This record gives sequence, structure tokens and C-alpha cells, in this order.
Amino acid sequence: MNDLRSVVRLLSRQQWTTEKKIRDTLSYSDIGLKDAIDILLLRGLHVESHPKYGFRLRKDVTLIDEQKLKKLLGEAELVCAKRLSVLDAVDSTNDLLLSWGDITTLHGRVFIAEFQDKGRGRDGRLWQAAGYQNLTLSLAWATHLSGIKLPAFSLVAALALCICLDNMGYEKIGLKWPNDVMLPSGKLAGILVETNRRLSSNVFIVVGVGLNVRMSTSINHVAKQPVCDLESVSSSTVAIDRTLLAANLIASMSEAFDQMERLGFRSFMENWNDRDIFRDREVVGTNGDQRIIGCGMGVDQYGAYLVRDELGRVHKLVSGEARLR
Repeated sequence: MNDLRSVVRLLSRQQWTTEKKIRDTLSYSDIGLKDAIDILLLRGLHVESHPKYGFRLRKDVTLIDEQKLKKLLGEAELVCAKRLSVLDAVDSTNDLLLSWGDITTLHGRVFIAEFQDKGRGRDGRLWQAAGYQNLTLSLAWATHLSGIKLPAFSLVAALALCICLDNMGYEKIGLKWPNDVMLPSGKLAGILVETNRRLSSNVFIVVGVGLNVRMSTSINHVAKQPVCDLESVSSSTVAIDRTLLAANLIASMSEAFDQMERLGFRSFMENWNDRDIFRDREVVGTNGDQRIIGCGMGVDQYGAYLVRDELGRVHKLVSGEARLR
């Protein structure tokens, strides 16, 4: 499939663009243009058509600018600046990093996709997001940590996203254990951390982030829990700059992972617990086949979630999930 970002650029000003202009500019045939528009519709873009005037987008869309993003990351002196690619559409950005062939250039490598066809969350769940309007990226990171310390990277990544959004002026960003980023109105973002072990002395984590910037109503309808997006809580009428957002997030995660390497999760524990939406509330947690009901107490130094039951016993959730009762 051809890169469809060139079509999106022609349609991005909410002005009618004739079929002839698109065909002549991009060398599309009649059938090729129809197929391209159909695919954009399937990817969640609201493309309007008119037999006389052509096509336009219902809402303005600005694509992620790879060169601007590399410049911003370069100014922050991050290794990611030279190891970043912004792609049109892929199955999964995590999979691209998990299958990366050159281990010497994997650390700090970032893939961003305007659309993911097979994005996934925890436990293999489908992650759905409209194309060209949200932020889906994956970052690879080399770590000397192992064992029980590795799962905490997902909590650190979620916290790094919260800090990034704080710095950009967003408020009331909370955390739902283990790695969902929440607003009062619903889930804003999810994190998926996977490991890529290539050498016995090296472990690479691959951190996938799916952040709702502008939700499609069709995606919202099929979600199994309340979801929300940044656009709905933004106080500005100016479109959210996804390039700047991506730069800030990558920088925030890089800084957090450096701290994790040096100081461990203990250094994040207080900040994480301050954002815990389950703290001091009655929750239901799962640990394998075990079901635990009690009061949420936040996370411990390794990122396990603590629940105190009615008998005063404290249980540690190290896998599974927790929800409000």
C-alpha cells in the first residue's frame, strides 16, 4: 500500500479538493484514488465527498513532522534523535522494534505510526485508535535491570506520560494500576511493555504508548470502558501539536528510564501513589486465579499493588488487574 500521508496533506485544510487536483498532483488513477479514500475512511478519518467539489476533511489534521521532531530531540541531546522514524501505517510499532536486526542500534530507537492496524494492549487486547489524529509510538531501551524489577518499567512509562502532560498544562491526570493513564472522564492512554532479549548481558524493553489525542466516535463506541482524549479537555481552540507532544513524551520517558536505571522504582513510588485513582478506595484485584477485595494502598518499591482486606491482611498484586468495586 502506498503512503497515504500525501493524500491527507492535500485534504488537511478543510477546503474542498477536486478529484482532478489529487490525481494530477499525486499521479493517482480513478480507481487508485477511490481505494485511497476508502482506506482513509477505514482508518478513522472523516473524509467528506461531493460529486462536484471533491473531498475534504471534517476536521483539520496536521501530520507528525519527522524532521521537526528530530530537531527537538537533538536539541535535548537524546540518542532517539538519530534513531527515529515516523511511518504512515504499520501492523504494530512494538513488533518493529522486537524484530529489529541490529542490536547495536536498538537502544533509544523510536517508531511512530500515524495508524496501527494491529496495535495491542496488555494480554493481547486490541488497541484501536483513529489514524492521523492520535499518538502511537514505541521506544526501545537497554537496561541492566532484570527479574522482579522489569515490570515496574510500565509504571514508570505511565508516570512519565503524566509528567509530560502536566508540563504541557493538562490537569487531573491519574494512574490506574498497572499502567493506564486516566482522566476523570475515562482512559486517556495505555502502555504495553515487552522484552527483547538478544544477548545474555543485555535486556531491551520495548515500550508502546497509545495516547488518545482526538477520539473517533466509532472507536469510542466499541471500547469496553469509558475513554477520553486530550482534545476534549483542552482549554485551547488551537489544534494540539502532535509533533511537540511526541517530543515531550519521548524526552520524559528517556529521563525517567535513566532515573530508573540509577535509583530504581523506589524513587518514583511516592509520585506514582499521589496519582493512584484507587488509593483508599475499595477495589477488586486479581492475582492469577485469586480474587482479592479490599482497600487500595498504592504500590510498593517494586511496583506491586497493595490491597488490605477486611481482616487487615495486605496482599500484593504483581500481575493481573485491579478495578473499583
